Amino acid sequence: MTRPIPQTQPSERTVEVLTNHFILHRLNKSSAWIFCPTTVEELTRGYDSALQNTKMALIQYKRVRVNKSSIAFEVDQQQYGVLMNRFKPHTKPYVFYCFSLYTSHEKLNNDFNKVGSPYFFEKSLFINAHDLPVLMKPPYTIYGKSCRPPSPFPRYTCGSVNYSPKYGIRVCSKLSTYSSINYWDGHKFINNFRSCNIGLPKKEMADVIGQDFQDRFVRMGVNLLMWKYD
Repeated sequence: MTRPIPQTQPSERTVEVLTNHFILHRLNKSSAWIFCPTTVEELTRGYDSALQNTKMALIQYKRVRVNKSSIAFEVDQQQYGVLMNRFKPHTKPYVFYCFSLYTSHEKLNNDFNKVGSPYFFEKSLFINAHDLPVLMKPPYTIYGKSCRPPSPFPRYTCGSVNYSPKYGIRVCSKLSTYSSINYWDGHKFINNFRSCNIGLPKKEMADVIGQDFQDRFVRMGVNLLMWKYD
């Protein structure tokens, strides 16, 4: 079977591949490419995609769940903790969650078949991970006190990001009430990246990597040199 079931929801992988394609297409920079870590590497890096040979932008893609009034995704506690420990806030956004508003393969395919450019990138929404209200009280725990991955890997949620046409994007967690945050669709994301409103020059990367994260994983023998300059 080579075609998806029309009414099924696009997977995180489908959203990731298509969004990365449109990012590179819109950047139109021959030297730019996107590094995608393995599933194992993602556990300690916290992101799905990292732009290369441009300003730094890290993206964690999420698959949504759909209800009658909104589209939402759960914020994974372990993943969120890794991102907050590894990458500190900066004056410009550079760490993003991204999700798609498509709720079925049928709707996605219909848009691709319409005359003109696909609507997919317009329905890819990016939010600054550091704009999320406090979902976990720091210091953030990574794999518990030992810093070693548990087996099997449990998944705990520390909040959810909800989108609706009426209210935009709101965030809910056990520590805070709903609050609205800004977001960019794919085209605005690229426009702001080009105009240097988002993205981090690579020479400033060492300033935002969490030293606490580095210290803990150096004791585990992890090679951070590759992390620092990837």
